[in-house]
Amino acid sequence: MKNRPDHFEPPYPSWELNLPLAIWYVQCQVALQMPSGKRDDLLFSRLAKALSLAEGLLHYERAGYVDPQDAYNDIAIAYWSCEDTMNKWLLKGLSE
Repeated sequence: MKNRPDHFEPPYPSWELNLPLAIWYVQCQVALQMPSGKRDDLLFSRLAKALSLAEGLLHYERAGYVDPQDAYNDIAIAYWSCEDTMNKWLLKGLSE
């Protein structure tokens, strides 16, 4: 982390993606929250399939986090080349 004390720990999980500087992109985080505290790979695979079919998607990655209420948060961090295509996907979501 830049400009942070040596032992700095963020109060929440954070990630960083290194894309080439010449690429313009928009980012969206879509999360599935599991109150049981358990990861649901089958449900995330439905989200991953919907993302893989998304027009203009550059990349997505998976992250997970157990929140203070012990719910598991399965997060897809997605990067699009265009805000319009991202918004179209968000409107459709997992309906297909």
